[in-house]
Amino acid sequence: MLYQSLEAEKEEEFIVNSFIRRMEQKQKALAAKASKIQPALHVQRLASRPRDSYYEAEMKRLRDDKVALGVRFEQEQESMLNRLMRQFKATAMSPAKPSVGRTRRAVAAVVC
Repeated sequence: MLYQSLEAEKEEEFIVNSFIRRMEQKQKALAAKASKIQPALHVQRLASRPRDSYYEAEMKRLRDDKVALGVRFEQEQESMLNRLMRQFKATAMSPAKPSVGRTRRAVAAVVC
């Protein structure tokens, strides 16, 4: 189950990173295309025009999601480690308990 959640988080992170790369490549391609058509006008447009607000908002949301995924992954790792440590301590601290079959055999041997 933990493996599946880690795989899902990795897949989500890959999708987020892919989207970010595609948007950056798209921006670069548009900038390169515009500079070939009208170099002087393109420079003026870049200097005066603010970036697309939707693009900025989407990038911020994706970065926040990526950070949240990283935090959640670390929390799950810590939780799993704590659980394993508790299990280990419980088995290390408890004395070895004989199984029911061994106890019956021991009692039967004493009775005979």
